[in-house]
Amino acid sequence: MPDSTVQGRFTTNSPTAPVANTNPQFLLSGFDLSGVGWAQGNLNKSFALVTDTHFIGATHFGAAANLSFRGSDGVVRNYGVAQTEVIKNDDGSDSDLFLGTLSSQVDSTIQALGIANLGAEAQYIGRQLSVYGQTARVGLGTINAFQDFGADPITSGSGLNMSRTYNFNYFNAAGGNNDAYFENGDSGSPSFIIQDGRLAVVGTHSALATTSFSRINYDTFTPAYVNQLNAALAPSGRQVTLVPEPSGAALALLGACFLLCKKRR
Repeated sequence: MPDSTVQGRFTTNSPTAPVANTNPQFLLSGFDLSGVGWAQGNLNKSFALVTDTHFIGATHFGAAANLSFRGSDGVVRNYGVAQTEVIKNDDGSDSDLFLGTLSSQVDSTIQALGIANLGAEAQYIGRQLSVYGQTARVGLGTINAFQDFGADPITSGSGLNMSRTYNFNYFNAAGGNNDAYFENGDSGSPSFIIQDGRLAVVGTHSALATTSFSRINYDTFTPAYVNQLNAALAPSGRQVTLVPEPSGAALALLGACFLLCKKRR
């Protein structure tokens, strides 16, 4: 059974004046969730902010006319959606990931979320997920395997755009108390991993397949689309933030330190 103390971001389900769950048992206690917004008036349809003006979601579920975000000051602010753009796969076809643009920058109390940057897909397998969904609840999962969604017999009849995905399972007979599975309406909400003490978006919810003993959940794998997202963001002069930051930045800093230290000798 759901445990609101552990799983609920808010102690009320009011989309206009939600009250934060400050219980230390909350699964994401201590993390800044101000960048997870929702369709104005509807806590069941959520999106992840990835710059101060842009957010991501599922193409098949679409965006909304206005989004709401709760800042670190507890105030809910609403922003219009100016446009959305479907992100392309490497072959130029549409994916199940879109980039939305707000009509204005968000307030400084609302912080954009970074996108996971662990490298090869193998580095993600076995990582624990924090899965955000309807009524601003959070559950858990474990990344199981990667695939091109729609290219296999289980998902080929879904009608969704081909996307690079990972899946995680919920076992009907042996699911843990906080294990999660998708429901209708969860599409587009984010999944996170915790990396270097930070939340990092690793997926947006796309689909659910059921078997006799499990529910198989599919997320569009957002790290696979970083280049495409940055290309779409280029006209605005923005880029997504990666977690952890690319190693090249650290090497550049080390190089600067070496030159400075050498000069001082």
